[in-house]
Amino acid sequence: MNHEVSFDAALRDLTEFTSRQADFLARTTPDADVLRAVVGMERKAQLEMRAALDDAGSAVAVRPTAPLASLSARDLARELLATRRDTLALLEVVASAGPATRVWSMGELVGPARYATELLGRLRRLDDRLGSVAS
Repeated sequence: MNHEVSFDAALRDLTEFTSRQADFLARTTPDADVLRAVVGMERKAQLEMRAALDDAGSAVAVRPTAPLASLSARDLARELLATRRDTLALLEVVASAGPATRVWSMGELVGPARYATELLGRLRRLDDRLGSVAS
């Protein structure tokens, strides 16, 4: 993996990936169990960022949601897109905290650019489970 990618390039790739995934979810409703797993893993990534940011993580409010188990597949698809908006917003806060900020990723503390690159890789692997062509 190339860890020399800039934060801006990684964020641009994440934004483009999100757009393609949103198009896919507008046309198709993947399996609810797979959507639950994807949303749950993305929420885990948000926790990684919030832990690194301490009080600055509150700049992006935690959205109250219904338990994922109670949501239909269509509602889960909408929740995935809302969760992604929060993920991208938190990623911006991580970047604005500066290059000295460290976030846990794959068992080690990494800077914002590497975190964004690795997050994109994780989200692409999750996307493969959805059957999307966004990756």
